[in-house]
Amino acid sequence: MRTAKFVSRICLPTMGLLVSASSMAADETWWQRIDGYASISAATVKATPDTGGNITLSYNDVDTAGVDKSVVGGHGRKTSHYLPTGTLGARFNLTSSWTLGLELQGYSFSDGVSTVPLDAPGTTPLANFATFRETSLFKMDAADITTTLGYSRWNGTVELLSGYRSGSFETRAEIESFGVFTTGNFVNVALSNGASFKGKGPVAGLRLKYTPPQFPVSVVARYKFSKLDGRSDSFGRSVGTVASSPSAPLVGAATVTRNDAKAKAEVHDQEYGLQYDFGGAALKSFVSVTYTLTRLNLNGLPTGGAGFGGTIQDLTTNSFSAAGAVNSSGKWKGVSFTVGVEF
Repeated sequence: MRTAKFVSRICLPTMGLLVSASSMAADETWWQRIDGYASISAATVKATPDTGGNITLSYNDVDTAGVDKSVVGGHGRKTSHYLPTGTLGARFNLTSSWTLGLELQGYSFSDGVSTVPLDAPGTTPLANFATFRETSLFKMDAADITTTLGYSRWNGTVELLSGYRSGSFETRAEIESFGVFTTGNFVNVALSNGASFKGKGPVAGLRLKYTPPQFPVSVVARYKFSKLDGRSDSFGRSVGTVASSPSAPLVGAATVTRNDAKAKAEVHDQEYGLQYDFGGAALKSFVSVTYTLTRLNLNGLPTGGAGFGGTIQDLTTNSFSAAGAVNSSGKWKGVSFTVGVEF
């Protein structure tokens, strides 16, 4: 419904303006003054998710000199992957210097990593036989529909963007331990947390392009800012079993959640680099190499956390999983290669 209102309030009047402006040109039809363009980008990025929470887990066997194993995590682990971006648009030449257009753009990133969790600062793990793993998942998507207003002069172009964005964000982390920890002690403990968000809202941006005289390569820069209203889900969970014969096993499970809560998110997209244009008058192409950086900050409601622990025989377990969403965030940065065509 909100998308339909946006189209009726922004896009349709824009198209009406295009048709009206075209009537001023007696020597050419309106469609001859439209330039279309399309591009696809592939970026190699390093992503840093943050669930907004944390996880702690420790085991202490009284028969040894100190805390045998203590790990921390649950924030999200860095990962590297590919980020695709697609753009489709059209510009109407109002005059020799001014253009008015409509653009669609979207990107999607998703990746995960499984590795060994980090030891708690100031602790030295003692010999044990259990397996410890930390898993981190990260996903971030955005789709924009914007109007563009451009002005060209002195080998440069300035273009303003204003429109509507739909976006989503999800991050999840888990730390688990399994196996015989020390002789006679078996552990199976998993702790996880995460946050997700879906929202919509306005997006605004600026694009710059400058081509030095007698130089085939242009300098380009782009920036977008969006402020989204939506809903978030967040959770913290702990599940555990610790056995030490002949005692009955220590078991427990707890989960805290806050679902469908009001939340806001801010997204900053920036990109700058070099672009090379080539081709004829009817069909032009371009390639660019740019540095790209995107940041998302999610402001949701607090959720709390869940823990598992206790002592059985000579082994003491302490663990806690704090949920996120209050300060959950996501970031990626890297180098992007773009191929495009103008027609």
